[in-house]
Amino acid sequence: MKKYFPLLLLVAVLLSSCSAIYTYRESTARYVEPIRAGFVTPVAADMRIDQNKITFTQKFENTLSRRAVMQIMSDVNNNRESGLVLSWKKNTMAAALKQYKADDIITPTFEIMPSEDLKYIEVTVTGYPAVYVNYRKATQEDVNMITPFLDDNKNLKTDGVLIIKRQ
Repeated sequence: MKKYFPLLLLVAVLLSSCSAIYTYRESTARYVEPIRAGFVTPVAADMRIDQNKITFTQKFENTLSRRAVMQIMSDVNNNRESGLVLSWKKNTMAAALKQYKADDIITPTFEIMPSEDLKYIEVTVTGYPAVYVNYRKATQEDVNMITPFLDDNKNLKTDGVLIIKRQ
């Protein structure tokens, strides 16, 4: 026993010096709202939509447990967006925007399915890439075009954008 003690001590020291490496990666699309102080002049822009539909697929490692699948199904059945599925969609959308040098994808549709070997979840987004062009100070005509879409509180809420109509 005494002759194994130094060997066991050496193994214990070597194992205690091992450290885990953690990484974190995130991509977002149409999510981050800038915090602004003061008055911001309204800006309008035109959208140039490509006539060619694009398709982009991204793979995510399939780490779904039975419990995760049940949670996703529960969210779907209760008309809620599953956090994991939403994360897949946002990451796929961000990668597609980056690849096609676009600001937005018009009428995006998503298809989510496991790969044939079940090692990956494949998320495919299809739609029309678009870029914003012709930025300009908003005119009364621009405001009049938005007015029909305002709610009773005179606020238009779309994808994190808040427009307030002044009386």
